[in-house]
Amino acid sequence: MKLTFTENAISRLGKLGMTEDLSLFMSSIYGCGGPDGSMFTIRAFDTDNPAYNTILDTNLGAVKAVKDNLVQLDDDNTIDFNDSTFSFVLKSDRGLLNPNMPYENMKLKANK
Repeated sequence: MKLTFTENAISRLGKLGMTEDLSLFMSSIYGCGGPDGSMFTIRAFDTDNPAYNTILDTNLGAVKAVKDNLVQLDDDNTIDFNDSTFSFVLKSDRGLLNPNMPYENMKLKANK
């Protein structure tokens, strides 16, 4: 499985201070934990999460993930940033997987 960040996504992550210690976190939405009720979130500095059990090699470096969650991705996946909607976008071989991918800087959450 391949995960690539576009130059625009890398630039936006840099502006957010989120280019190091990245992970793909599966967020549940609508209060359910099934595949239709979850989406990937880009997280930085999520160091206290013991669930991560695999590493993805990307053009931005190592990205932590939960191996079982990766079945929702395809062989070739891209994270881009859409300037007009001001959101990250997750795309794959199938097309658009998430047009509004959440992001969280866990360092900032810890300081609140």
